[in-house]
Amino acid sequence: MVTKSALFFTFSSAEDLHYSLLKAGEKKFDEVILAVGGLSEHDRYITYEGEMVKLLYEDSKMGKSRSYNRAIGNSSSELTFLISGDTRFEGHVIDDMVECLGNSFGMAIPRVVPIAGNTLAGIVAQAMWEFHDTHMAFNESRGLFFCGGEFQVLRSRYIIKDDKIVNDDEYLCNLTFKSGAGIRYCRDVVINNFMPDSFAKLMRQRIRVNFGHLQSRKIMGRHSSFTLSALDLPRSVRILLRFRKEHPGKLMILCLALVVELFSIFSAVVLMKIGKDFSVW
Repeated sequence: MVTKSALFFTFSSAEDLHYSLLKAGEKKFDEVILAVGGLSEHDRYITYEGEMVKLLYEDSKMGKSRSYNRAIGNSSSELTFLISGDTRFEGHVIDDMVECLGNSFGMAIPRVVPIAGNTLAGIVAQAMWEFHDTHMAFNESRGLFFCGGEFQVLRSRYIIKDDKIVNDDEYLCNLTFKSGAGIRYCRDVVINNFMPDSFAKLMRQRIRVNFGHLQSRKIMGRHSSFTLSALDLPRSVRILLRFRKEHPGKLMILCLALVVELFSIFSAVVLMKIGKDFSVW
């Protein structure tokens, strides 16, 4: 039986911490590592450690990359699940992902279906995730590089730590893809996550993500951004047509999403040129 570790990451969210503890209690993993911080004394007190659960508390915010690397260094299983604290999923998802990974792939990624918001920013963010789903499925079908965040399972031997990387999800995808092991998009396995509820939050998120894409292109030689590759017009048109078929009536909201994305890429380019440090998310 393959051994499994789960690494949950969250900061300043008692709700996400409680959910991570609930998932630990389902006994789907051989070990659970909670990389958390920014909590009240009460919420920190209820976080238990035991034979299966290890707490890595941040007294001050370390940043996503440093938190990732500290947690990864404590994982000792054959498979490692990297799980954002704001995701929600059924218990069978863990077994489904192990089955989808199989014996030949190095990493597997589920389909992320946003929890619908009631703000315009949330609707735009939802369209971005829906397009991301179409984009990943298209690239996988043609053997092209793709990557997804929020929830990943990978063979622990492909993990190489690097705390200078901003987009750890894409960094690990790059390492796995480069190894030749391959990435599997488990489109039939669905998890949920929460959307930013304001354009200010959405822009901060997208600037950080696109900063990571630009860094990945510079350091690793590839990235998974559709927008940064949009000059490949034949491929871009095919992806857009597939999106229109899968999500009829969503092209207008996708246009607004594109405006947000272009502005966030421009901001990321400027911030990279002036030496902005995104190591603390």
